[in-house]
Amino acid sequence: MAGGLDDLIQRVSQRLAAGASLGEALREEGISPERADSVLGLLSEAGFGPELLQDLQNIRAAVDRTVQQLNPEEQRRLGELASQVIKDFAPEAVPPEVSEFLARLQGGREESR
Repeated sequence: MAGGLDDLIQRVSQRLAAGASLGEALREEGISPERADSVLGLLSEAGFGPELLQDLQNIRAAVDRTVQQLNPEEQRRLGELASQVIKDFAPEAVPPEVSEFLARLQGGREESR
């Protein structure tokens, strides 16, 4: 993942434009569930450091803060993006509360929990 988050987004976007699925594009960049280090590095670069990721309540609070800053269209797009990543990587491992959260996002009306 050399080059930082902005470069990663650009490379993934190029792969998507060339016809790759989101999962394929991320895997080609070395990001996958099998490579926890790459996922943790990406989360850290996005501001979700190791101390935050150790506690489920901290994770929920951080996600809520982030989502509340988005307008309904951005929430919908984020929900679609997250749903596609899950579909490509691990659809069988999604807890019901995550599925419900993503469904609300895709409706563009996330509410505080």
